[in-house]
Amino acid sequence: MSKENSEKLKYVNIQLIAITLFVLALFLSYLINYDKKQELENKKRLFNNVIIQNLVKIQSTLVLLATITFLYINYNQYNISKKYNNDDINNLFMSTEVSILSVVGALIGIYIVFKSNNKLTIAETDLI
Repeated sequence: MSKENSEKLKYVNIQLIAITLFVLALFLSYLINYDKKQELENKKRLFNNVIIQNLVKIQSTLVLLATITFLYINYNQYNISKKYNNDDINNLFMSTEVSILSVVGALIGIYIVFKSNNKLTIAETDLI
């Protein structure tokens, strides 16, 4: 294995962790929305409001951690490509820029969640 591929492999492994964070956040989002559906249909809910609020906070935190991790990965892969004069430098630079915007979006989402403190509407949980 070349030194370049060895360096890239490190970040692919980290990316698998970030993907796992997103999958967990998606699962929590499903549970939160399913609970809301049960509430709107006047059926037995899965969780009470305090637990839902905590799940929303955990879910938002997971999304923020995952987006920061992807930013870290994209930035380092960009530097590796620059170091080895690869052709995909422009694409990796754009991916890094997109990752910055994703982190900003996740920060806004987590701000909304922690600011609202038990007052989330369905629309706000969809933003997260």
